[in-house]
Amino acid sequence: MPVNLAALVLRGCRNISNFYLNSLAKIRGINVGTSNYAYVANQGSNNISQYCIAAHGSLAPMVTATVAAGTTPVFIAVAPSGKYAYVANQGGNSISQYKINADGNLQAIATPVAAGTSPVEIAIDPSGKYAYVANSSSNDVSQYLIAENGVLTAMTPATIETGMIPVA
Repeated sequence: MPVNLAALVLRGCRNISNFYLNSLAKIRGINVGTSNYAYVANQGSNNISQYCIAAHGSLAPMVTATVAAGTTPVFIAVAPSGKYAYVANQGGNSISQYKINADGNLQAIATPVAAGTSPVEIAIDPSGKYAYVANSSSNDVSQYLIAENGVLTAMTPATIETGMIPVA
């Protein structure tokens, strides 16, 4: 049975910041960090699949195979610290916020924060203090402060206007 993948985040093996591609599997973003876990945004089932990356590179589902996300999750970003992950929920106009536990499992740390219309991609600055979200239907970028505990708070102003249909 085919899997409808919207976004895949790999954390492990190499240190590549962001790599974007479009394929028949509908993978939109790959973020490779320094641990041994992979996360997949499942656009059709509104959840995130969690995997361990074996030494030889194959994926194995974690004991808790999925965690809830918002409506239509399409992109995952991991903070530079590797402690937090954020998911753009395109259909829910929100960003889900997670702590990455020591065993790699995602744990929601707050209710999803509001974004603009149709958030599609997330960028986190290298310091891990700020997050920016491209909102493709409202033609703007939402901007957030990232607290020490990983929780997002909208900056003032909350959005900055862009050109038509922005992507990160």
